[in-house]
Amino acid sequence: MCKYPALGECWFQTAIAHRTSALARIFVFVALGSFQTAVASEAGPLATSTKPLSTYAIAASEDKPFHWGEALVIAVDGNKDLDLSDAGKWTATFNGVPVTVKRVFPGAANTYRLIVLPPPPSASGQAGLDAYAMGALGPARFETNRVQVGLTYKDATLTAVADQNLIWLRLIDPWHGWLFLVGALLLLAGLIYTAAKTGVLRDSDPSLSPMQRPFSLARTQLAFWFVLVVMGYGLLYLLTGQICGVFNATALVLIGVSTATTVAASAVTPPASKPLVATPLPALVANAEPANPALLVVAVPSQVHQDFFTDLLSDANGANLHRLQMVVWTILFGSIFVFETWSKLSFPDFDEKTYFLMGLSSTTYVWFKQKES
Repeated sequence: MCKYPALGECWFQTAIAHRTSALARIFVFVALGSFQTAVASEAGPLATSTKPLSTYAIAASEDKPFHWGEALVIAVDGNKDLDLSDAGKWTATFNGVPVTVKRVFPGAANTYRLIVLPPPPSASGQAGLDAYAMGALGPARFETNRVQVGLTYKDATLTAVADQNLIWLRLIDPWHGWLFLVGALLLLAGLIYTAAKTGVLRDSDPSLSPMQRPFSLARTQLAFWFVLVVMGYGLLYLLTGQICGVFNATALVLIGVSTATTVAASAVTPPASKPLVATPLPALVANAEPANPALLVVAVPSQVHQDFFTDLLSDANGANLHRLQMVVWTILFGSIFVFETWSKLSFPDFDEKTYFLMGLSSTTYVWFKQKES
């Protein structure tokens, strides 16, 4: 209270009070601004007016395995105003193996449906699901396997709620597996039936009926590699989803060598065996009677079908070594081809020496086939 207004004491006290109040307001405003700036810098790119993404949980049924191409339903805890439907901002892993998030569909109550596909093939054409990835995702390829899901949005890794990031993954849909098995069996059954009822795998000797002709080793080898390559391609597509980049030099060389062998063997196959009519033989002695004019000289008959393996290993003169070595090498390389395709999920890569050995074996067969003529 001012006792001496004439001396200006009241004006002085009032000025000091107003100045103190203004300084206090400025200090409070500066402090609040610094605090908000610090919070924004700590939150990073996901900071908005509400809390950013932090945790997620898999909303999947324990009884229903997940298959490629299906929706992985997740519940996220964070900013409800963020647009999370851009699949390009999501990164997902299954047991550490990167997979492809194809599309994202928003749901109710902060849930999203992520359409997940296998990892894409590399630039070289190698399947994204190679042997290493398949081993990590599921050692039992035709059964369900427990896998851990990891999610990242932009550069922020989301934390799973408790253990709610585990799903049951089945690499192969059972219907796809049965479809492949039925197709493979139909292919084998059709080839066996056609070979038994027609001359598709038999020699092309027109002097014999199709059922009397022996089975051709060259044509059987061509059918053998054809079946292995076709079934291998179907299996790789079933397991990895890969279409392009499956065939390699080995698959092409195997088909090429067996085709060339079949063509060359057909080219040297003798024509139809025709009976030869002999002219009357001259008298051996001056006073001898002339030979019978009706005498016939019959050509050596063609090889006739006996059984499958005997036909492959024999010619008109019986079993021989050059046919046996061709059969053994074909079975050996075929077994390696099947094992490597199954274990590595790609066609094997044979080296040049293996190709040379295949060519040498086929050339030997064609050479002796020409001698048989």
